[in-house]
Amino acid sequence: RARPPSEPPTGVSTPTLRTSTTGSSSSTGEKTAENLDIDIAAISGRQDTRAACVVRGLPHRATRADIINMMDAVVAGCYDCLILPVVPGRNCNVGCALVNFKYPAAIIPLYQAFHGKRCKLSCGGSRRVMEV
Repeated sequence: RARPPSEPPTGVSTPTLRTSTTGSSSSTGEKTAENLDIDIAAISGRQDTRAACVVRGLPHRATRADIINMMDAVVAGCYDCLILPVVPGRNCNVGCALVNFKYPAAIIPLYQAFHGKRCKLSCGGSRRVMEV
């Protein structure tokens, strides 16, 4: 029997995101858009201990070195992993990067420097607004 595309294959479990102590979640523990947002007060008060975030709205022409230079201007030495997915067969990225920080409070200066602002890289700015 053919399965609808929305169902996972038999024996494969679907990942469940952990429920944060900030924001609201449904009674089943599912993530909602509200509790995925960065809450600076919760991070400062050590209630939100997530140490990774996604930066969206990056220029597609930006290289990994461009993004590292941009990040180092704000949070040098505070992150240990940066993943910049690329489009196979093309010389561009997908417009977002995953950053893992050494400690959660390091997200705050990144958020303040980039969230809601346009990217100003030498590879060509973006009309898109960055989101953290």
